[in-house]
Amino acid sequence: MRNKNATTGKNAEKLFRDSISEYPDVIETLRSSYKIQGAFSGTMLTGTGGKCDVKIGFTCGRNIDVSIKAYTGDGFNQITRLTLDNFAQRYGLSESERENLRELILAKSQNPNRTPLFPSNKREEWKNIIEPLSGEIIKKSFSDHPSREILLLFNRDESIMRIWKMNRVIQGISKTVDYTRNGNMIIGGCVNLQRKGGNGKYAAAIDKTSADHPGNQIQIKLRIKKFIDLHHKKVLAEYQIFWG
Repeated sequence: MRNKNATTGKNAEKLFRDSISEYPDVIETLRSSYKIQGAFSGTMLTGTGGKCDVKIGFTCGRNIDVSIKAYTGDGFNQITRLTLDNFAQRYGLSESERENLRELILAKSQNPNRTPLFPSNKREEWKNIIEPLSGEIIKKSFSDHPSREILLLFNRDESIMRIWKMNRVIQGISKTVDYTRNGNMIIGGCVNLQRKGGNGKYAAAIDKTSADHPGNQIQIKLRIKKFIDLHHKKVLAEYQIFWG
């Protein structure tokens, strides 16, 4: 499944790279919106690092980086993931908060299907911890580099590319924290904070209940259909690909 997901993402990147030149009205919308003086000069893939998938170039030397997520159905895609220690360091958790979160994650790892990450007696406490950090979590999860100016969501079922300005995404998602029915945290109604989970076949030598197991990392995921329902009025541009 991991390889299939990676292939799906790479295909979406290539599809956008190869199709955008056929939609000059979309390019003009981007050029105008970002006040770019030069003409469109082409696109290129940027490799696997970071959150930039395709770079759009203009003759004036200006580039726009695009972060692309392909999805089917409602869509539930990873934005980023961090080890517990990296998460705690990045967002300034205290030592006691770090250890408490570790305990919650490891408790869930022992019985993932029945144990909520945040049990009911911990939810108010963790809401008070995370809510002041939620804006920074959203910003760094989606894009912590100013050149990543576009979020593109590709609906594979309908072959529709939808484009948002990244700063409007980061600013527009509510910073309010709530909880899902199964005890994961949800920010702004569309961004989940949860234990990564997984079967661990790529880390078979590490016990699944160890803090070092990749399944016990913190994962940030976007509920794409919910995000679109909440933020469809902020779409900058979109186009549908018709297969010939």
